[in-house]
Amino acid sequence: MLVASRDANASEMAMQMLMLMQMEWKLKVELELELKLKLELELELDMANGQWGSVYENHKHSPTAANDNGATNMHFNKIS
Repeated sequence: MLVASRDANASEMAMQMLMLMQMEWKLKVELELELKLKLELELELDMANGQWGSVYENHKHSPTAANDNGATNMHFNKIS
């Protein structure tokens, strides 16, 4: 009887742990999707303002590299 009780408790704990892991995975996926959407919206805003994707381009170039119109990437750096 005691063994059956321990097995039931272990099984219940395993199910709870599985549910928590699934919830954690779901939250991570949702967070990644929200971040991707945020970056896409920032890119659209930049393009609408004529900055042509500085959100994505800043990591590729040095802060003082000039772009086609002579402005430096420092001009487009964002403070979050």
